[in-house]
Amino acid sequence: MQRKYGPLFIAAARRLSVILGVAGTTYILSMIPGGVSPSQAAAYGCVDWPTSKFIQTPFDNHANNNSGLVKLDYNFYGEGLHTTCNRTAASNDRHAIDLNLNYGDNILPWSTGKVISAGWATGGFAGYGRTVIIDHGDGYWSLYAHLSQINVSVGQTVGISTVVGKVGTSRFGKDGQTVKHLHTAIYRNAKLSNNAAYGGVGVEPKNIKFFRGSGGTYSYFFKSQTISY
Repeated sequence: MQRKYGPLFIAAARRLSVILGVAGTTYILSMIPGGVSPSQAAAYGCVDWPTSKFIQTPFDNHANNNSGLVKLDYNFYGEGLHTTCNRTAASNDRHAIDLNLNYGDNILPWSTGKVISAGWATGGFAGYGRTVIIDHGDGYWSLYAHLSQINVSVGQTVGISTVVGKVGTSRFGKDGQTVKHLHTAIYRNAKLSNNAAYGGVGVEPKNIKFFRGSGGTYSYFFKSQTISY
């Protein structure tokens, strides 16, 4: 179900968008109740995805029975293991998101880049299951976890329409170990270990492009939001 907003709410959002310098479809999303402050990443020691780099929602129009709509479910920012931004010897997943997708749905990269890791996470990171990690340049990496299938290989260059893997339930070397979903996170200046990323800082997705309908931009994500491909 899509949220409905009255004319007074939208007018207030438009006025704030002028003050903040936000344009287009982003103004409503910046004002939705339950959202977070645009500056919250820095408050926890994380960083924002840079406005100079393209970023998109990481799934296609076939998601969830061809609806192209996906809910941010399960753990959100600050919940469960989504807590830290800058630990030196662990994954910094505060701004990771869990996407409620169907088993086997296509996973696209957040942005163009090169695959630097693909396979089962092991050791202390085995809870991620099958993973893919992509290097987007300038120190930015993205992780895709709990996959049922990996469709890319290390060294491969990926575009925004490349299917990097399929949604699954994998953890600890087995399938069927978690609910079907995509756990995905973005890091900066992280290190690679056991098909996972650790250290560096967590990155909050910002100004995320979507293409459904006439398309638009999500300023940032909020808990339980439904987003489009």
